[in-house]
Amino acid sequence: MSQRGGSSQRGGQGGGGGRGDRGGRGYAPRGGSNVNIRPHENMIHALSRMSINGNNAPDGTPLYMPAATQVSHPHKAASGNGVDPRPQNKQALAKLSPAFEGDFPFRKQFADTNSTVFSNHFTLTLNPNMPLYEYNITNFPEGMGTTRARLAVRVMLEHDEYLVQQQDNFATDYLTRIISWVKLDDTKLSTIKVHLNDRSEGVLALQIVYLGIIDSNALLNHAIANSAPKCPIHEDEVMDDGKRKEGGELGPIINAFNILISKAVSRDSVSLKSNKLFVMGGHKPLGQSSNASLCTMRGYFYTIKAGMGHILLNLNACTSAFFSPMLVSEFLNDNDTFRYKGDRLDALRGLRVYITHSRGEKLDETQARIKTIGGTGKSAATQTFKLRKQGTTEYRTVTVQQYLQETYQVTLKTPQMPAINVSTRDKAVWLAPEHLHILPYQLYKRPVPDHLTRFILDEACKHPQASRAMIELEGLKQLGVTSSQGLVKFTKCPVLQIDPCMVQIPSARLQYPRIVYKQPLSLSFPSWNLRDQKFLLCNSRAQFKVYAIVDVRLQGRDTTDIYLREFYNLAQKRYTIGQYQHLGTERLDNPAALTGAMANANTKGANFVLLILKEKSIATYSTFKDVADRKYGFHALCVTEKPNYKGGQVQNIAGYFGNVMMKANLKAGGTNHSVEGIADIMNDTLVLGADVTHPGPGALLGTPSIAAIVGSVDKTGGKFLGSMRLQPKDAVEVIQASNVESMVLERLSDWRKANASVWPKNILYYRDGVSEGQYSQVKAIELPSIHAAVAALAKKSGLKSVPAVKLTAMIVAKRHHVRFYPKEGEGARGNGNCQPGTLVDSTVTSPFYQDFYLQSHNGLKGTAKPAHYFVLVNGMGLAEKVLQNFTHKICYTYVRATLGVSYAAPAYYADRLCERGRCYLRKFFVAEPNLRTELDNFKFQLQRDFQAKRDAEFRPNQSGCGKGKGREEKKTREEEKRENEHKKAVEEMLKRDTLGKARREFYGESGSGGNPWSDKLAGTMFWM
Repeated sequence: MSQRGGSSQRGGQGGGGGRGDRGGRGYAPRGGSNVNIRPHENMIHALSRMSINGNNAPDGTPLYMPAATQVSHPHKAASGNGVDPRPQNKQALAKLSPAFEGDFPFRKQFADTNSTVFSNHFTLTLNPNMPLYEYNITNFPEGMGTTRARLAVRVMLEHDEYLVQQQDNFATDYLTRIISWVKLDDTKLSTIKVHLNDRSEGVLALQIVYLGIIDSNALLNHAIANSAPKCPIHEDEVMDDGKRKEGGELGPIINAFNILISKAVSRDSVSLKSNKLFVMGGHKPLGQSSNASLCTMRGYFYTIKAGMGHILLNLNACTSAFFSPMLVSEFLNDNDTFRYKGDRLDALRGLRVYITHSRGEKLDETQARIKTIGGTGKSAATQTFKLRKQGTTEYRTVTVQQYLQETYQVTLKTPQMPAINVSTRDKAVWLAPEHLHILPYQLYKRPVPDHLTRFILDEACKHPQASRAMIELEGLKQLGVTSSQGLVKFTKCPVLQIDPCMVQIPSARLQYPRIVYKQPLSLSFPSWNLRDQKFLLCNSRAQFKVYAIVDVRLQGRDTTDIYLREFYNLAQKRYTIGQYQHLGTERLDNPAALTGAMANANTKGANFVLLILKEKSIATYSTFKDVADRKYGFHALCVTEKPNYKGGQVQNIAGYFGNVMMKANLKAGGTNHSVEGIADIMNDTLVLGADVTHPGPGALLGTPSIAAIVGSVDKTGGKFLGSMRLQPKDAVEVIQASNVESMVLERLSDWRKANASVWPKNILYYRDGVSEGQYSQVKAIELPSIHAAVAALAKKSGLKSVPAVKLTAMIVAKRHHVRFYPKEGEGARGNGNCQPGTLVDSTVTSPFYQDFYLQSHNGLKGTAKPAHYFVLVNGMGLAEKVLQNFTHKICYTYVRATLGVSYAAPAYYADRLCERGRCYLRKFFVAEPNLRTELDNFKFQLQRDFQAKRDAEFRPNQSGCGKGKGREEKKTREEEKRENEHKKAVEEMLKRDTLGKARREFYGESGSGGNPWSDKLAGTMFWM
């Protein structure tokens, strides 16, 4: 391993880390000696809990995971705990609703139930004789990061004599809260001093402040509707002096109970996020290789909630991708997981690794061996750095390979592999990949590579019976519940008791709607086919000039001819979707040539491009749709050979091309089908769907979010048009008011254009992608903006008064952990899920407000997830049953499927439109290497500039910070404060830079405008 060298790569004792790798904050236990916090103490703590014989490093650090374990499930489902809170809830709301005006519409009726289902919820009871005392941990220095703060708290709790004595009487989040069921002695808490041994001055004094007794009854009173309704989720409200504000919401109480549950989490699991644990032995290689760089791990999500009539524990199985513990050199040799070298190198950034070779006594301590990868360089044989000559201030240049050989007599086996930097760019510390071991239990936070998607889905999509067994047999055990009968106490947490049987809930089953093509179609199953059907509306006069681009890797010699023949025959003869003229076919031998091929299509006068690929490729698809939509305004269809190529030939393509025809009809401006009775509401109602998609962890810093709103234009529910805008990611889930107003104005304009300039009497708004904590913000920001759009269009149209348009708005949530399981013998045919149309509006729903869960679809694989609908406002005055039935019907109008989909079609269209927006900004969302390098260079320059300012302020007499010395000078508290300010400034400048580039990419050089696609596509559902 190399030394730091030069002015940016300091010399000195081998491998000493930068600030992030030096001894950190410690605290002085009463009576004396300092206890230091190491930068990787958290990881060390997690690793020290594991006992893995034969798989440890010389110092005992576990490097691998324990042997994989499986969960068996019984042949017969266990019984559930029958719960029906509806009668009591009706009585409570009847008393309460006249006295209080809720934030949202109160529930007025329940669905007519005709069945029961199990749900992954368990009833909890609280020990009334054990009050809960809350304490707040405060007085962290300004700018101290969450990770460092957690380390400080953990060491304090594990070494303070009094807190160690009381550890069986309290639970903590290891950051700001302690929840105790025994009143702690205030005189032994107060202030705990922490010596900052990496500074020349200052002592950190953590304070533990008693806040009071948690009002546990507030949660139960909310559940039984015995008090005014409270917001179910809310930010913790603590005043500057650490005392809680009066009248706080339920969020802090729920959080307190979740902290109590976390106390009982088994030592056989790891918790990397709040309310989520992963089973240590629950791992499996991702893909077909047993030595894959990624693996799946099964885990469980848990949370307390105030259900209807009961306090409930929601417990659900989950699956995530993790990095496999292995040498970095082995990771780099794995071509099966990440097929491109650049992707492998990029995936290494931020990974925690363990240095396996010996470097001397101090450097062999555990905390000195654990590092974080900051980047990669040239090969170890050619990557150089400056090394200070011993006993002098002179430097010489050496390679990583040369240094290892000279200093440690280590001969590299893979000198051709890239050297690994485990520090920052300006203070690089180079190591060989064969000496670095990837530590276990590190989440892979990006989407898995395309070719591995099916493997993680296979692992995640468990049959309902298996999913339920995992929750009841393993999930509860991981939370310390070891008995399956009667009320059971949680291990290490005597305050809570749980009934270990899933709740059994009354449910309704809504009937399949009647589908309307040219001829109506009655359903006896939740899906159908297009045999003998004609689309509801077709535009036979649409003129399409088609240019075909064909992948040269197609396996069948006649695939292109078969596909083109089938496409033209079905489009022109079977479905009469426009008139088609074939302009030519071009072979594509390289995805990079796709843009040029589309330019050729434009030169030939095409307005429709058909791309025939061997198999799916997200990158190629994104480029295809981006160029087609934004540059040329082409209608574009992408088809693949792989689904239809069997036995050495293309066969059985009728069903595949039936789906293609649905897309083609939409591009021609047609309507595929409708649902009987839906026009009763849609005839005078503009139905909107809205969603926001956010950049993931792998995106460039500052990549914006994409918001989309779609709107109906007729009474069939078979045609929606869309609008799209960018907004900073910091806007979180709420769409900015100006964006809502401008997009809804466009949707209103198109509705009126299609309806003889008549104004809609109503607007029904389905809003996707909002968590409970954002409901009030959506109501406060987005809904007034919808009314503002009506007023703006009225003014634009020359009206003296604003039309009275009634608004009903519903949140549609699909990212939740509620699941339903049918009683034995009552499941859907073939998959064991609840029957499509299953509706639940009690027990696991709000005790006060109008909400319901609806499983409208037939889950084909795994356990079906119902959609959750919550009514924000109901200006249309629709009864709950009317809203429920309309929502169920509109799920069967989805324009691209011959089945009911999992949530309301308008919200689904908005989601799909947001996905199209991701195609336009793909290079930002996936952090294309050129863009990332450009941003890294900008960041590096900003950091150097700010460093120069700090040096001028705090070291005016030095030519460079620590230059020519083995170590940096210790920093004062004031200098660290300034450094944190500069870090924040750099981050904000990087965000602004990325946002500006993204806006120019999205809207054009002006960086501002409306929809990013060509006007040629504006009147169609081109994105579907």
